[in-house]
Amino acid sequence: MKTVGDNTNKLRDLLIDIQQRADSETFLGTGIIVYSDLDALSFVSISNCATKPAPNELVGQVLEASSMTRASHDGFHFIDSEWHLTHLNQYVAPEIPKNYQLPPDVRSFAGARFTTAILSSLSTSVICSGILSSTYGIMTFADGRRVH
Repeated sequence: MKTVGDNTNKLRDLLIDIQQRADSETFLGTGIIVYSDLDALSFVSISNCATKPAPNELVGQVLEASSMTRASHDGFHFIDSEWHLTHLNQYVAPEIPKNYQLPPDVRSFAGARFTTAILSSLSTSVICSGILSSTYGIMTFADGRRVH
């Protein structure tokens, strides 16, 4: 069962920390998915690095994994419901519900990272998702809607 609770606020705060520490020369943005389980989410690693994330320094690891100096800097990073970073640089292919339309208030933001984040937040496996974009800033999503 999904429990959004304060998770979107916690994710927003994490994205603010990342934004404040990011190097504008090497960081364009990132996406994060907070999940309860991964049963209903389709994804594959796009990283050449098989190293599992360390249990500490969440902000630093996301910044490093999102740096343009890395060959595989794209994709989403996954955080479990206990707020442990479990996956880096994942290509996510969320299911698109039949006849789904992006909400009118967010259509102007509809790039690939944004659309992946909002569609992923519809998954029963996902508690919330968020993106940090050098163009649009911070946005979080839950249940297919923008929260922040």
